[in-house]
Amino acid sequence: MVSCDDIREEFSDFYDDRLDTDDKKRVAAHLGTCPRCSMEYRSFVRTLEVIRAIPAEQPVIDMWAEFAPQMDAYEAEQKFTLRERVRRWWLQIAGRISEGAILYTDGLAQRTTRRFSKYLTHNPFSAKDR
Repeated sequence: MVSCDDIREEFSDFYDDRLDTDDKKRVAAHLGTCPRCSMEYRSFVRTLEVIRAIPAEQPVIDMWAEFAPQMDAYEAEQKFTLRERVRRWWLQIAGRISEGAILYTDGLAQRTTRRFSKYLTHNPFSAKDR
């Protein structure tokens, strides 16, 4: 006696015609007598047909879309006067120094909090205590 679970496991091979003659006859006979398996097999086939009907997406290689804005920015920067270039350069450096100072201050605050936490009876920075 063939179980429905055994037949379901062979749906793919039956659909792709990879079963030998005896197994193919056995699955076909079961599908002819078992309405539940027959319905599941039809659903399986419809699902495969829908999946196979979906067109494969072709990759889009449009390097210009990424390169063009960078090229435009470079060309615009070349039109700047020396004073504007120095100002932009200084602002970039100042921004990086500010970032470093913020990270250093945060690290120092965390280290200080860890070192002095044993002396605190409550956390003055906690939202719960306010």
